[in-house]
Amino acid sequence: MEKSKPISIELKNHINQIINCKYPDDLKKVYLEAKINELLIQLLAKTNEDNYEKENSLLPIEDYKNILKISEYIHINLEKSLTITELAATIGVNTSKLKHDFKVIYTTTIFKYITKIRMEKAKELILEKNYNVTEAAYKVGYKHSQHFTVAFKKVYGYLPSKLTDFNTSK
Repeated sequence: MEKSKPISIELKNHINQIINCKYPDDLKKVYLEAKINELLIQLLAKTNEDNYEKENSLLPIEDYKNILKISEYIHINLEKSLTITELAATIGVNTSKLKHDFKVIYTTTIFKYITKIRMEKAKELILEKNYNVTEAAYKVGYKHSQHFTVAFKKVYGYLPSKLTDFNTSK
């Protein structure tokens, strides 16, 4: 018998939006139908992800260790231009195997993972070490701060300059 899993924050928020609908009756029905359809799509997508993970979760221990090595390599070399070909060569596998095994372990693509790690590091540098946006961008591997700013906004939903505003208001 499979244990039930906790409800994700995203799912809880979605359910709360349905429960706390404040629209008048004429809009409420349409809104609730749309929200329930969206909820069903999210649940079906999650089920497909879970099935994919189950099918691919039995990596040999050596392959698992190699992916952990790649993750460590990424963290240590954020300022470098990291390519999948280079990462694959680091552990002696082809790019297809690396991409597959990486997704099995981290449930995301290598590119998205690197971007997320870079943004987290940059945010830390700006908030805790008082780097400006350009310095942080270079430190995490961006040659052009504009590209960094676009990526940062895509990840966090606001510009990195908002962090420097926060630092100056302390």
